[in-house]
Amino acid sequence: MNKSTVKFFCFFVFFDLFAQELPPLQNYTPELYNAGSQNWNISQNESGIIYVANNEGLLSFDGNHWRLYPSPNKSILRSVYVHNNIIYSGAYMDFGYWKPTADGNLEYFSIVQNLEFNMLEEEQIWKINHYKQFIIFQSLNRLIIYNQITNSLNTLKPQNDVIIKSYFVDDDVYIQTYDFSIYKVSSDKLLKFVSGSQLNNNTVVEIFSRGDDLLFLTDKDGFYLMQSNQIRRWRINPNSIFNDSLVYSATNIRNEYFVIGTVTNGLIILDKKGDVVFSLKKGSGLNNNTVLSTFVDLNQNLWVGLDNGLAMVNLNSNNKFYFDYLGNLGSVYTSAIHNNKLYLGTNQGLFYRELNSQALFKKIEQLQGQVWNLAKIDDTLFCSHTLGFFQINDTNVTPLIKDTGAWKFSKINKSKILVGTYNGLHIINKENNKWQYSNKLKGFDISSRYIEIASKNSAIVSHGYKGVFKLQISKDYKSIKKVTTLPIEMGPSDLSSMGGSIYYFNREGLYEFNINEEKFELNNHITNLLAEDTFIAQKMFAISNDQLFLFGKNYIYKLEKNIFSKQLEFSRFFIGQQTRKDVIGFENISLLGENNYLIGSRDGYLLTNFSSSPKISKDIIISKISSKNVLQQIKTLNISGVNNVPFEFNTISFEFSLPEYKYSDKIKYRYILEGYNKTWSKWDNYDNVSFGNLDFGTYKLKLEARISDLEVVSTQRVFNILKPWYANNIIIFIVVIFFILMALMINKAYERYYAKVQLRIIKENNQKLELIELRNKDELIHLENKNLEESIKSKNRELAIATMAIVKKNQFLQTILQDLENMESTPLTTRVIRLIKQKSKKTDDWEFFREAFDNSDKDFLKNIKSKHPKLTHNDMRLCAYLRLNLTSKEIAPLFNISPKSVEIKRYRLRKRMDLSRDINLIDYIINL
Repeated sequence: MNKSTVKFFCFFVFFDLFAQELPPLQNYTPELYNAGSQNWNISQNESGIIYVANNEGLLSFDGNHWRLYPSPNKSILRSVYVHNNIIYSGAYMDFGYWKPTADGNLEYFSIVQNLEFNMLEEEQIWKINHYKQFIIFQSLNRLIIYNQITNSLNTLKPQNDVIIKSYFVDDDVYIQTYDFSIYKVSSDKLLKFVSGSQLNNNTVVEIFSRGDDLLFLTDKDGFYLMQSNQIRRWRINPNSIFNDSLVYSATNIRNEYFVIGTVTNGLIILDKKGDVVFSLKKGSGLNNNTVLSTFVDLNQNLWVGLDNGLAMVNLNSNNKFYFDYLGNLGSVYTSAIHNNKLYLGTNQGLFYRELNSQALFKKIEQLQGQVWNLAKIDDTLFCSHTLGFFQINDTNVTPLIKDTGAWKFSKINKSKILVGTYNGLHIINKENNKWQYSNKLKGFDISSRYIEIASKNSAIVSHGYKGVFKLQISKDYKSIKKVTTLPIEMGPSDLSSMGGSIYYFNREGLYEFNINEEKFELNNHITNLLAEDTFIAQKMFAISNDQLFLFGKNYIYKLEKNIFSKQLEFSRFFIGQQTRKDVIGFENISLLGENNYLIGSRDGYLLTNFSSSPKISKDIIISKISSKNVLQQIKTLNISGVNNVPFEFNTISFEFSLPEYKYSDKIKYRYILEGYNKTWSKWDNYDNVSFGNLDFGTYKLKLEARISDLEVVSTQRVFNILKPWYANNIIIFIVVIFFILMALMINKAYERYYAKVQLRIIKENNQKLELIELRNKDELIHLENKNLEESIKSKNRELAIATMAIVKKNQFLQTILQDLENMESTPLTTRVIRLIKQKSKKTDDWEFFREAFDNSDKDFLKNIKSKHPKLTHNDMRLCAYLRLNLTSKEIAPLFNISPKSVEIKRYRLRKRMDLSRDINLIDYIINL
C-alpha cells in the first residue's frame, strides 16, 4: 500500500466516524465519579452493581451513586473480578477480596496478609478470573491460584518468570510468555500450545473461541486463526485498521461481535465476519482515545474503561443516533426518502446520501438555508424552503415559487397542489406532466404554516396567534370566496390530517373537524390519555396518511384509524424529549422502512423501530440507610434488616437505585412512609429521601421504581424509632406518683388556709352583730346597719371566693381521681383513690359551707324556707349559691353536674317558688 493510498484511507476513516449511526452512549468523567482518571478493569455482581479497578481504589456504581473504596496500601487497583458475589481485587504487592457489610459498605480482606503469602519484588496483579473452585490472580511473573474451599494458595510460573497475558477460554486457561509463545495450563503444568514465531512474535491481547477453532487477537497485527492445529492470518476487510492502532483490550459479545479497545483510536466493534459495525473515539462519543478495559454486563451493555473516565454503550437499544459532531448538517427539520436516497432538510440547507449508506451527507448547493418541509406527491419530491417552493429530482432543483418562503403544501387533486407560504396560499398546477406555478389565491394574505384540504374547494388554515380559518376557494382556484373564523382557542397548536380527517391539537386537547357542522369537536378519549404528559409545542406529524404522531415531554404517541370503529387506536413509546433532542415546535418524523423511523433532532437525527417497551430485570437496591441527630452526627444503619433507632437520631435517610443502566435517565421512583405519610409521593427522579423529627414508633418505607407505565418493581424496609428516656413506663409512673403527692399536699394547705379565713370571717361578723344589738337609738342603728350591710357584702364575697376554692379543689381531685382509675391498679393507687374520695365527700363541703353561710347570713335559709315550704334540701343549697351571685358554671361543680343541668334546677326552683315570668330569680333571692 503506497503512501497516497494510506493517506486516503485515513482520511476516509476519519470522516466516516462522523457519518455513523451509533447506539446510545453515556460518558462518566472523573469529576462525576470523583476518583482517578484511569480505569483498568470492570466487573459486576448479581445485583447489577458495577465495580471498577481505578487508580485510587475500588469504584462502585449502582446507577445513582458512585462510591470509592481506597486500596488498603494506597496503591493503584489494577484488576477486579466478581465471583459468587465476592469482589476480588489485585493491586501492587497485594490481592484479596471485598465483602459487603450490614450497613452497605465494603470491607477488605487481604489474602496476602491472612495467609502470610510472600509477594515478589514490585509484583502487581493485572488480571483475575476463576476456574472451578479456584480464583486465579495473574501477575507479570506467575499465576497465583487461590483455592476457595481449602483457603490455600499455590503458584504456577513459566521458566523465564515472565507472563505477558493470561486467557480464559471456555474451560481452558492459557498464558503468553516473554518469547510470545502460548502455553496451556494442564494439571498444574504449562504445555506449549503455540510458538511465538507462529504469531509473528506479536503480543496476544485476547483469545476467542470460534466453534472448534480459536482466534488470536494481537496488539499490532490483527487476528490469527487456529484451525485444525494450523495457524494462519485471518484476513478481514478492514484489516488495515490494525496498521496504526495498538490494541490494548478486547472482549466479545454473545460470540457475535468483537469489541476491540485501542491505545490511539478508541473502540472498534466488529461482527463475526470481521466487518466494522461502528467505532467510537474522541470526537465521536468517547471522552478519550485510550481504551484500557472492556466489559459486557448482565444486560449486554458494553462498559469501556478509559484512560480518562468511563463510558457505557447501550448495544441493545432500539435507538441509534446520528450526531452532527462537526456541525455540517445543523438541526434536522424534515426528512424524506426518494429514489433510494435519504434527504434531510435542516436549518443550513438540503442534504442527501444513499439510503443505508454510512457515507457523508452531501449538500445541494442551490438550497442553502432553512428547509421547512419535504414530502412526496405522486412520486415527486417537493421542498418548502425559506427561499420558496421547489421540486427535487435527485440533485436537480426546479424552483416553482421564488418570491416568498413556503411552509407546507397539500395535494388538492391529481393536477393541483395548495402551498402555504409566508404571504398566503398559492396554486401549483400539473400541465403536460410537468409541475409549474399557477397563481396566488386572492383574498387571504395571512402566513399559512399549517394547511389541510377539507374538500375539493375548501381548506383549513391555522395561525397560532390569529386563529383557525375555513377558506372557501373559488371553482377556478383564483381567489378565496369566503373566510370563516372557527371558534377554537389560539396559542401553541398544530393542524394535521390522517385518513381523510383533519385534527387540531392545542393545550385543551385533540380536536377532530366535523365537516358537516363546520367546527372542531374535542376527542375526550384521546385527550384524557394525553393528560399525564406535558406538551410544549402541541406538535403533530402525519405519515403515509394512516399514522399521526404527537410529541410529548416523556413519550411519543401514535394514533391510527381503526377500520372497524370510529375510535382511534392509541399507542405510546418511551422516547422522551431528552432523548429526542427536538427542535421545539418543529418536531418531525419520517418512515424509512417497515417499522423503522427517523426523528429529526437539534444535533442530527434518531433512528428507532418502536419495537419493545423497557423491561426491568433488576431489583431496587437500598445502598445506604443513615440516621442523624440535631448535632448533625450521623449513624449508618443496616440496609436489609429491621433497625431500632435511638430517639435522638430520629432523622432517617435512604439512598436507593435501580441498576438498569441503559434506562438511567428514564427511571422514576415514588415512596410512602407508613406511619408518617398518608399518600404516595409523585413519580420523580429521586435517588434519596429523608424524613426528619420522627416520633417514636414503627415505620415502614415502601419504595417503587418504574421505567415505563407497564412494569413496576418495589421494595420496603421497616424500622423503629425507640422511645425517649422520659417516655419510659417506670419514669411515667414515678412522675404520676410525684404529682399526686404534690396535689394532696397543696390541697391540705388550701384547706387549712381557707378554714382559718372562714373562722376569722365568722368571728368578725359575730362581733359586728353584737355591736348592732347594743345600739338603742334608731339613727345610730340605721347607720350601723348600713355599715354592717356593706361589711356583710364584703364578707360574702370572701365567702364566695372560699367556696370557689373548694369547687376548684374538688375539680382537681376529680381529675386526679379519673386519671388514677384509668391507670393500672396497684395497692398504692387504690389507697390514693380511697383517700381522695374521702376528702371530696359532698356532704362535708356542704355542711362546712352551710355553717359559714348561716353565720354570715343567719336568717336567709330560715326565711326562704318559711316563705316557700315546698323547697327541698337541694333547692335550699341552690338558693344559697344564687344569693352569693354565683353563675351556673360556678355552681355546676358544687352539685357535680353540668351547667345545663343547673339551668334545669333553676327552672324547677322557680316553679316551686311559684314566681311569675317577669320576676328575676336572682334579684328575688338577693332581696329577701
